[in-house]
Amino acid sequence: MPLTSSAVRAARSHRALSSDDVLSTVFSFINPAAGFGAATTSKTLRDAWRRRCKGMLRVFRQRIGSFDYSDHCVAYGDGVMVANYGGMRESGSLQAFSANGTLLSILNKNLDTPKAVALRGDGTAWVMLSDVGEIVCVRLAELPSGGESEVLMRIGPLSTDYECFPESLALADDTLLVLCSLFDEEEDVDFEISSTYVHAYDNQTGAFLRKFLLPGKDGNGDTTGTMAVQGDMLYVTSRNNDTVDEYRWRDGTLMRSFGGGEQRISFDSPFGVAIRGKTMYVSEAGGCQIQVLRLPDDDSSEPTVLQVIPSPDGQDLGGLCVNGDRLWCMGPKHPSVTLDTYVHLLGPCYE
Repeated sequence: MPLTSSAVRAARSHRALSSDDVLSTVFSFINPAAGFGAATTSKTLRDAWRRRCKGMLRVFRQRIGSFDYSDHCVAYGDGVMVANYGGMRESGSLQAFSANGTLLSILNKNLDTPKAVALRGDGTAWVMLSDVGEIVCVRLAELPSGGESEVLMRIGPLSTDYECFPESLALADDTLLVLCSLFDEEEDVDFEISSTYVHAYDNQTGAFLRKFLLPGKDGNGDTTGTMAVQGDMLYVTSRNNDTVDEYRWRDGTLMRSFGGGEQRISFDSPFGVAIRGKTMYVSEAGGCQIQVLRLPDDDSSEPTVLQVIPSPDGQDLGGLCVNGDRLWCMGPKHPSVTLDTYVHLLGPCYE
């Protein structure tokens, strides 16, 4: 039986409403976390929804591990490593987790207040010992009871005429970069930061190479966060200025800043930053969210916001790292007396 004219028009309308252009427009207004159920009603909708969510993330697991005041993590194997600060002196460790968040091992369990780690790729790592102001290169190992970490090189203490407080580590080619806040001794009781520097050391020997001042980082309070390296560029978060700043790490030249001023992109106390290709991930201690941004190809353009992910448990967020298609983020950034820190695992909306 041939279709009536009204049935033909209805079929054409259905095909038009199911076109990629229409579905892409409609789905662009739906948050990824809200669209999973609706997108499973038909193969057409499901395929269109997966295309819309390509490259986007959702929470896989929350509150993995239990750490003391930790706020840094780094990609390790196909999972993550967290520098566990420890509840008392010389009780810190490096904890390794698999790609699905399972605890694999607890390494170097006698470290003195480790805050950040930079893996050297040969079974050794640079570890920032926060309270003693030192950077040590250790061999990664599961130690027997009472065992001592094998220290291969030692940098510091970093204090000179000023009180120098190490904040973050990153490896750039064969150079170790250390982000440092400097406190004037006469004003140290007020915790006033006089300036922020990046110190550069030879990765093979630990020898000091140079340092450079981060322009625009003078001021009081908790100004710095973490940093990430990609190619010749160094990205540093500035909590006071609510920006992520891009430097050429070889000479400290400030190339551009993201956020602040009249820009459409804005951050609320950004702390963690990670880079993969043209995608930048920024976690916010104040905003309690992660922003996923597409970096522009030229310096005159602004980034595009690809996704905004609320904090999985509503708490403020610390450092983060990206490993393959998975993102790890520490939280909360400022634990209370009874609240430890942990790590969240985020992965692709569809695998």
